[in-house]
Amino acid sequence: MNNDALAKMKALASEPDAIDRAVEYVTRQLRIFAKERDRILICFPNEPGSLGHIVHRAVEEVGAVPVHLGEDLRWSSLLRTAFLNKTTAIFASPLVILGLNKLSKFTKTPLYIRHALMAGHPTFDWLLDGLSRGMDCQTWGYFDLGGKDIICGQSCGASLGVHIRYEEYDVEIVDEDGNVLPDGQIGKICVIPKADPTVRVRMHDLARIDRSPCPCGRPAPRLMDIREGGDTDMDTLKIAAELYQWDSVLDVCVRRGEYGLELDLVVFPGLMLPKLPNCAKMVVRNWDPENDVPFWFMPMWKYSALSAKRIDNF
Repeated sequence: MNNDALAKMKALASEPDAIDRAVEYVTRQLRIFAKERDRILICFPNEPGSLGHIVHRAVEEVGAVPVHLGEDLRWSSLLRTAFLNKTTAIFASPLVILGLNKLSKFTKTPLYIRHALMAGHPTFDWLLDGLSRGMDCQTWGYFDLGGKDIICGQSCGASLGVHIRYEEYDVEIVDEDGNVLPDGQIGKICVIPKADPTVRVRMHDLARIDRSPCPCGRPAPRLMDIREGGDTDMDTLKIAAELYQWDSVLDVCVRRGEYGLELDLVVFPGLMLPKLPNCAKMVVRNWDPENDVPFWFMPMWKYSALSAKRIDNF
């Protein structure tokens, strides 16, 4: 991603009027399903101008009640907060929502979530389908600019893909050299703010663009088949995806170390485990309710220190 262009994009999106428009944009979607006094769990930081704060304001706009995790980010706290508040919707990363669903089943803790709002990777078809069936909920996705708190689009719930926030941004699909590709071809996503068309932010993510009519009636084009690109290690991504599909697996971290693949796996005791890949280092341990935090929440420096202290290496 071009850092200078991204900084300019961030500055444009951080202007008070732009933040207000983003809040209005999210509010329109929430009005589809959120009712007054519904409690919506937000698993992103509530810092001014951030994605979490924009959703917080939108929740208040529809008369619902935003609920935040606070400083306790443990899996057990996430489950307890969702249960005690009887939250009807959750806004988090896909893997955090998937883990919450598994926790609910393992601990036999009933949840009341009927809508899952997601931002970030991954967005595998099996994951979205599993959440829809496993939690009996409808899934909604936000397209944010590389986790930089810039909302560039959202799914409509009526079809696959993500609608571009067309009143604010143009999107092109380009090749490695920046040449615009025809509609329907997979390439890198390039986002252009209408407030300053000279700014072009080329993302690492890949997608194709679809301008055909959508059942929801929105005229905005859709990004389809969004996937990670750039420097993403597709081998580790594939391994993680296969492991996450097992109900016995709560959390996964796969990375390349000095001597090869390294795998950390948090599992539920008493359930059948998947066949594990060959790794240079492997840690498989039972879920610890008193300490375990989703890997997605944990800064890498903290995660690395925690991993180094473990002694149950295989």
